[in-house]
This record gives sequence, structure tokens and C-alpha cells, in this order.
Amino acid sequence: MSCSVLVSRHQSYLFHSYKQALHSANEARSLAAKHQLPFTRPADYFAEMVKSDSHMERIRQRLLDETANIKKSEDAKRQREGKKFGKQVQQEKLKERVQNKKEMEERIKGLKRSSSNSPYLFGPLGV
Repeated sequence: MSCSVLVSRHQSYLFHSYKQALHSANEARSLAAKHQLPFTRPADYFAEMVKSDSHMERIRQRLLDETANIKKSEDAKRQREGKKFGKQVQQEKLKERVQNKKEMEERIKGLKRSSSNSPYLFGPLGV
């Protein structure tokens, strides 16, 4: 028999066992309600805890520490990504500034050439 057939049979068995248990529990609940037997716990019922409060506090603290570490690592990852992106942006800005500076120098040179070729020193009206 292959492994998948065994797994399939096992899953089928578990499914039918679950269905049978669920049906039995529902039937028992309806019988208890029919005979007016208390089936649920009262609202003010406090069960004894299996684990002590100190142990639960350690578990709670460990979960909080884990979530804090996860958040810290995500923030560090985001920071690294931001640095990479920030470097790209900074390089693009520098290239843009160099380009703007070159364009401005070309305009100034053009204006100097045009003003030196012009017979008017300050323009056509002498202003």
C-alpha cells in the first residue's frame, strides 16, 4: 500500500471520528436541555489554572520580546532599504545639479557672447 493511500485513510478516519464526536456532543447537549440539566458553566465560574501566574507571565514576556525583536529587525531592514534608496536619490540629485550647473554656464556664456557682439552695452535703450 502506498503512503498516500495510508495518509488518505488516516485523514478519512480522523474526519469520521470528529464527525461522530461532534454528533454525540450535540445530541448530549440537546438531551441535557430536554431534561433541564445544567450543561454550561456559570458565568462566575473560575477554573483552577494548569500553569502558575509566574509561568504565564514569563510566557507573556517572551512573546512580547519576540514581537519586539521582530519589529526591530523589520525596522532595521526598512532602514537598510531606505539607505540604498537614499543613496540612489542622492546620486540622481547630484547628477541633476551638475546638469543644471552646466546648462546655467552655457546660458551665461551665450549671454556674454551675445552682449559682446551687440553694439549696445546695456541694451537698445542704453538702460
